[in-house]
Amino acid sequence: MSPCSRSCPKSCDRMEGQCLIMQCPKGTYGEICENNCDKNCLNSECFKENGSCVACVQGFYYADCSEECHTNCRSNTTCHQVEGTCPDGCMTGYFGDKCTIECSKTCAGSGSCDSIDGHCSEGCKTGFYGFDCLQACSSNCVGGATCDEKTGSCLRGCLDGFFGPDCKVVCPVNCGGNKSCDLKTQRCTQGCNFGYGGDTCNKSCSHCMEELCDQRSLTCRRGCKEGVAAIGCTAASSKSANTDESNSSSFYIVIPLFLIIAVAALLALLWKKTTSPITALE
Repeated sequence: MSPCSRSCPKSCDRMEGQCLIMQCPKGTYGEICENNCDKNCLNSECFKENGSCVACVQGFYYADCSEECHTNCRSNTTCHQVEGTCPDGCMTGYFGDKCTIECSKTCAGSGSCDSIDGHCSEGCKTGFYGFDCLQACSSNCVGGATCDEKTGSCLRGCLDGFFGPDCKVVCPVNCGGNKSCDLKTQRCTQGCNFGYGGDTCNKSCSHCMEELCDQRSLTCRRGCKEGVAAIGCTAASSKSANTDESNSSSFYIVIPLFLIIAVAALLALLWKKTTSPITALE
């Protein structure tokens, strides 16, 4: 015979000296069955050693069935009794391992999204783009705020005065015409405002006479203002620089000369008519 251990809660096998394990009544656990199983244990059954539920009543999970399942599981199915996950996926409009995260309101169609990563299954509503359709298309897109659902680039180009794939960059302020510019280089496509030059119209022509200069070369069409030739003003070649002036000078010279000739011819004709009878009488 072996002596019983003093740590035995109630009794022991006197032949072997081992503590006898008590079988607790249903709904209790502990060394002497002093604790009650949790109310969410199915059929009030729990393990005697630690009180964890053998199974949970519907709608609860975790070891002691203390956590309530979320109601967003597909087809109102109950969740996994240990992990709380929805075994059949989420109902429309939710995602995540426990279906607790709401899909983006800007998902198109039925508003559903992938139950794992949340990307919109049926694309984005008009005016939005991105993985979860949370980014708004630029209001500078032609035809309203419509853009590529993945990249956000404007499908029909940009409104006048804007450029870039998403039309959020403003064209240079001194672009002429409708203020449009090249999407990649920012070069003003319709020339510059009066008094400016350069591809992006960021160069001033204030050093030129009448502020007229060639948009690309920045050479002054009417020559340089007095006193600035030595500080970087470049006049156009003599031929091109004087074109307008010579044309203007020719106009002012030719017209008066033509009038003088016409008047002289008219006077000569009148004189001839007045002198012809006198000659005949002689």
